[in-house]
Amino acid sequence: MSVAGFYGTHLRRYSCNVAFRFGAIYIKFLGTHKQYDAIDLPDPIEAIKFRMEQSGLTPKELVLMIGCLNRVHEVLNRKRSLTLPMIWKLHKALGIPAASLIHPAATLPSAH
Repeated sequence: MSVAGFYGTHLRRYSCNVAFRFGAIYIKFLGTHKQYDAIDLPDPIEAIKFRMEQSGLTPKELVLMIGCLNRVHEVLNRKRSLTLPMIWKLHKALGIPAASLIHPAATLPSAH
C-alpha cells in the first residue's frame, strides 16, 4: 500500500468520524437552544417597576418619559397602556429593552 493510499483511507475514516461527532454536537445544541427560546419576556410594568427599584427612582421622576404624574400612576396601576413615544423614552432613558416594553402587559381592567 502506498503512503497516499494509507493516509487517504485513514483520513476518510477520520473525516466521517469528525463529521458524525460534529453533527451530534450540533443536534444537541439545537435541542438546548430551543429550551431557551421558550423564555417569556417580562411584563412591561414589572420591568419598569424593577428598573425604578434598581435605580431608586420615584414615579415623579418618570414624568419626563410618560407624562404628567397622574398618567404615570395610571400606567403603573395598569389603568393606561404604554404608547409608542412612552416606550421609546423609557427605553432610551432607563435602558429597558424595547421588546420588553412592547410586549402586551397583563390585561387592563374592563370599564364596566
